[in-house]
Amino acid sequence: MKKIIVRADSSSTIGTGHIMRDIVLAKREFPNDHVIFAVRDLQGNINQKIDEAGFEKVTLESDDIDELAELVQKYRAETLVIDHYGIGYEDEKRLKEQTVVTLFVLDDTYEKHYCDILLNHNIYAEAERYKDLVPKYCELRCGEKFMLIRDEFHAAKKKKEKEKISLEPSGKTHVFVAMGGADTANLNIPILETLARFKEFHVHIVTTRANKHLERLKTLVSGRPDVTL
Repeated sequence: MKKIIVRADSSSTIGTGHIMRDIVLAKREFPNDHVIFAVRDLQGNINQKIDEAGFEKVTLESDDIDELAELVQKYRAETLVIDHYGIGYEDEKRLKEQTVVTLFVLDDTYEKHYCDILLNHNIYAEAERYKDLVPKYCELRCGEKFMLIRDEFHAAKKKKEKEKISLEPSGKTHVFVAMGGADTANLNIPILETLARFKEFHVHIVTTRANKHLERLKTLVSGRPDVTL
């Protein structure tokens, strides 16, 4: 059994997407391996999702690369998955030199990386755009084929195919608003205020407890039959 370390964080400012997609990646890519999530205990984190998924979790004291390298060496990990905007090319090179671990990096903004495997799972991601941004030996995994979709979305699709879902109230145009689990830019509220001008809309807003503006959002939708939070 191989040992895999996943370095990712979540918080009210970072958001929740890194952890959620890494859980999917761990289940799909390393189903028979020992996966350890290395995370910080940041405000608004969803680290409990790692526990619920059944993976081991280690809390780091800092973002120091040496601390992460020591963890890799402690577990004798074969692969280090990095899904963190704060860890870049130079840090990855240091990690490689100190540990000789296989570096598996997630990227969705076409940044320069020092890694063995790079995953950009966005539907329109293009491997060609990473020319000169990664080592020549780097394995590129880009596009629809590598998308990380959570099990509940597959289940919802199957349910929708089996039964016709009725949305109430009838006669209105339903608008779905999803600005991420934490809505770090606080976009839900101005969007809702704008849509409120149109009486023909019923707005459905999806967020999580990691959203630091949640209480204000609850107050705003209170008593509004045309909004579902």
